[in-house]
Amino acid sequence: GWDSSLAALYAECVGDEPRALLQKAEGWLNQQPSDAGLLLTLGRLCACAELWGKARNYLEASAAVEPSHSVYLELAALAAREGRDAEVARHREAALQLALAQLRESTGGRRRELF
Repeated sequence: GWDSSLAALYAECVGDEPRALLQKAEGWLNQQPSDAGLLLTLGRLCACAELWGKARNYLEASAAVEPSHSVYLELAALAAREGRDAEVARHREAALQLALAQLRESTGGRRRELF
């Protein structure tokens, strides 16, 4: 069966042939067109292959399906590469807000006492 979390890890297998991995992952897209993890992986693979516009399209599609701090950090990295400082700041802020929301959810909003 399909495992979205494994698809999300696929981009970490990049070696000398990111385009070969990209082609394989794009084949999965036919069966899983709305899988945010797969779309994130495709964006990462495109960035490794220096397919910048395609990377942006996949990352934006991933964010539209399921926003995550990971996808916003990838979008920030692309924007930084292109010198779009305002966009970098916007994506980093979105990443931070999502990460903080996940932290609040996992801790029930409790803060740890340092003393």
